[in-house]
Amino acid sequence: MAKSLYLSTTGPAAGKSAVVLGLMSLLEREIHNVGFFRPIGRHGAGAEASIDPAVELICSVFDIACDAKAMVGLSDREATDLITSGRQDQMLERILEAYKNYEKGHDFVLIEGTSYQGPTVPFEFDVNADLARTLAAPVLVVVSGKDRSANDIYDNTILSRERFAQRGCDVLAVIVNRAQAEGFNELVATLQERFRAATIPFA
Repeated sequence: MAKSLYLSTTGPAAGKSAVVLGLMSLLEREIHNVGFFRPIGRHGAGAEASIDPAVELICSVFDIACDAKAMVGLSDREATDLITSGRQDQMLERILEAYKNYEKGHDFVLIEGTSYQGPTVPFEFDVNADLARTLAAPVLVVVSGKDRSANDIYDNTILSRERFAQRGCDVLAVIVNRAQAEGFNELVATLQERFRAATIPFA
């Protein structure tokens, strides 16, 4: 059984934070010692380093041991500098080392991928796929359903699965989030049928 799960999205504004909170709540009830890790954290807008907002949120909501520095592999600025200077392998090595050190004290770790904000946006999908593979974590993909048809959501999901697979990742399941209330039941029925045919677990 995997001891980690990598939560990733296919783009911005997918409502990933709400999914993270729901998963952490579930995991905390079922598993004794749950951790939370961000391979690449947000540095903040100012010149001084700041606590990653996702880490800050998790630490404020859940009763887990919190070491904000240990819960983040690299800042987005550090990651961007390494990627743009052709040192992505070094970036992955540093994040893996930080993750292994953090993982030791936990029975399970929820890993939250990047948020498609800040300087890493142009290469975030590939970076998330490489990180999930490097950390040996199955991927849970969150797809935005906002203002999208069933065909749009399905095509986006299939493309994402193919791109993750090309980089050696195992897509565990897909969550479609932020779908509109109007036509919701029809949307769900259509997606369930199409995802079932594509052997993709769906919620």
